[in-house]
Amino acid sequence: MRFDNNSKGIKKFIKYITPLNPTLVAMEYTGGLERNVFFALQDNNIPCCCIKPTNIKNFSKTIDAKAKTDLISAKLIAHYAFLYKPAPQPKPDERSIILKDLASRLQSLTDFLISEKNRLSASTFAKIKSQINKSIKVIEKLIEDNKKQLRNLIYSNPELKAKVDLLDTMPGVGEHSAMMLVVLLPELGKISSKQIASLCGVAPFVNQSGKAAGKASIRGGRDKARRVLFMITLSAIVHNPIIKKYYNHLIKKGKPAKVALVACMRKIIRTLNAMIRDNKPFIPDYYETYVREQNNGSKIILTKNSEARQEAGYSVSSEDNSFRETGIKIPT
Repeated sequence: MRFDNNSKGIKKFIKYITPLNPTLVAMEYTGGLERNVFFALQDNNIPCCCIKPTNIKNFSKTIDAKAKTDLISAKLIAHYAFLYKPAPQPKPDERSIILKDLASRLQSLTDFLISEKNRLSASTFAKIKSQINKSIKVIEKLIEDNKKQLRNLIYSNPELKAKVDLLDTMPGVGEHSAMMLVVLLPELGKISSKQIASLCGVAPFVNQSGKAAGKASIRGGRDKARRVLFMITLSAIVHNPIIKKYYNHLIKKGKPAKVALVACMRKIIRTLNAMIRDNKPFIPDYYETYVREQNNGSKIILTKNSEARQEAGYSVSSEDNSFRETGIKIPT
């Protein structure tokens, strides 16, 4: 059967499939075009799931399917679901969908802004430069508006706000980066360190056969989350003493810069995952103090356990080993 991917066609599809009482309806991710069908199935209590296109593509190679038509693709998806039995997916709440769309849009606008600035530097014609400057101003305004919407949505949810505040305590992670990670990686704190590294695409996959051992490499994962993590790491190897020391240690051992950078990315995301899991802020394992300005106008000075001491003007929290400086107003 074939149905149009619009409201009328989806209604016909639901009317057709409901009497069949399906165990599972499987479909591919298609960049958001599958959403309306997916939500309609869930609204009618029909179990459904989305499968990554790469899984279907690889599966087609295992059964030596060379041709590709809509009918063949549908059979492949059905065959894959029958063999591997993926679990039905719960319906995401409206807030999470909007947040992910905003985060994705922000990255697209940022990419476009970079492209426009590159064109501006390469252009020599005054009229074209004027047009590009106007375009840059519009894009910058859209980026600021999207950031405000993203921040307002996150800070209106106490659970998401608490996660952002925790992630923001690590040097190298700014408020915006923390918000993007919370949106793009809702699994933070809920899965193991190896799983979160794999989800970000920074887990090394070995390449070994018999006595031959090739180089391990990273692959897959969520590219948008990995991009945010990459920018965090670039900042952390400069401003975070632990990551900086780790990076320099790998470089001294002869590791290439990119390999050392990916190792730092993996260390950072595993640390952030543990922070959310344990509901603890970042406490650096070194003797120097680190000061972070908080939104409420106070300062938190984090220090090592063995160095914690009561000082005038500070209240000590034994739970997270932090000194909170009181009565200080920070200009906004």
